Formats: sequence, structure tokens, C-alpha cells
Amino acid sequence: MDEISRKIEEFCPEYRRAEKVVSADGWEVTVRRWEKSTIHYSDGSVGWFDASAESEILDAFSRATGKERFTEAELREWLRRQ
Repeated sequence: MDEISRKIEEFCPEYRRAEKVVSADGWEVTVRRWEKSTIHYSDGSVGWFDASAESEILDAFSRATGKERFTEAELREWLRRQ
């Protein structure tokens, strides 16, 4: 698992690689398996992200930095500091 995948798992723990999880209050919750999707950075590079967690992470990054366009290096640095 690469650094970004680890950060995604830490940042969005509800998107673990499991079919079903049981919450603390006993409810069974269905969780989608990770599906890879592409993200296109402003410098032209392309990365891979978990489709389920991608929008939450990118929304949080945009809110924190005020940026809508950014490079992979900028996103990696921000995730490293979280």
C-alpha cells in the first residue's frame, strides 16, 4: 500500500477494504470495495485514488488551501502534514 492509500485509509476510515463492517452500536453497514479512479493534476500528471474517498479528501484539501487546481506534490505534502 503506498503512502497516499495509507493516508486515504487514515483520513476516511469508513472506506476500509471490506464488504461489511459492524459499527459500535451494532448496525451492519455495507462498505464498497475500493475502486480506483484517476485524478488529473494541474501540472498534467495523473494519479490514482480510491473513488469512494476521493471527493472527501479533495474537498477537504480545497477548503483548507483555497485551491481548486493543484499538483500531486502539493496534495501529497498536505496529506503528509495531516
